[in-house]
Amino acid sequence: MDLGSTTLGHLAIRVTDPARSRRFYHEQLGLPVLLETPQVILLGVGGVALALLAGPETPAGDRFDPRR
Repeated sequence: MDLGSTTLGHLAIRVTDPARSRRFYHEQLGLPVLLETPQVILLGVGGVALALLAGPETPAGDRFDPRR
């Protein structure tokens, strides 16, 4: 299947601990912080924006579901 796109502009992932995630991506991996709010931390990855979105705690026993 050809979607007609050859580049990735941005990617968002939900995190339950934004401060810990920021430390990992910024301090350990060296990604620059482009924007930071209480709900979103935007980092730069070689021309791609990586957004860390603050989300709720994951319930115990939760399993991956590709349809949600």
